[in-house]
Amino acid sequence: MSYEDGEMKISVSIAWDSKLQETGEKVRDAAEMAIKDTVLEIENTAKQLSPVLTGNNMRSIESSADGLEGKVYSTSGYGGYLELGTSKMPAQPYFKPALEENFTEDKFAEKIEANL
Repeated sequence: MSYEDGEMKISVSIAWDSKLQETGEKVRDAAEMAIKDTVLEIENTAKQLSPVLTGNNMRSIESSADGLEGKVYSTSGYGGYLELGTSKMPAQPYFKPALEENFTEDKFAEKIEANL
């Protein structure tokens, strides 16, 4: 998991022996579904935790999942300032708490197992 340029990314790498190709494909498919579920959960929680003055930032929070990579981000233009704060404004974290609430290795492994 990483946080950069106002985006949190979750990526997973899976390697397998060629003899286990079919099993590997099933695990990859299950991991892709788990990524999709996880980014949607993080998006929903981030919207709930987003500081609200006008609601613009909350409405701008989106997510996407492609293969083994998922993103949750704000398109408001100031979501990162809210998350990290500035010299004139304290941080009002909402992405990191949403990530911590919805993503752990154990939770992710359970989702993969449930999708198999």
